[in-house]
Amino acid sequence: MSKPSFPDANSRKRCWAARDSYFECLTAKNDDESKCQEFKEAFEANCSKAWAKYFLRRRRYLKYQDELAAGGFIPTENEDS
Repeated sequence: MSKPSFPDANSRKRCWAARDSYFECLTAKNDDESKCQEFKEAFEANCSKAWAKYFLRRRRYLKYQDELAAGGFIPTENEDS
């Protein structure tokens, strides 16, 4: 069984730069992925699948936190106290 390879400093920098570019595009285009396809492809090409999944989940979570902070928690009608 071969040892897993870990990204070197240059690989990490390329991944982070691609991630930042993709996320900036998404923010500027109101999360319309179709308008950021070029950046998404670069992000996926430069980051491992595990890293890409982590970064996307973290972005969604941070956006969720911001929405809660801005508007507070509003329970649905069917939710019990």
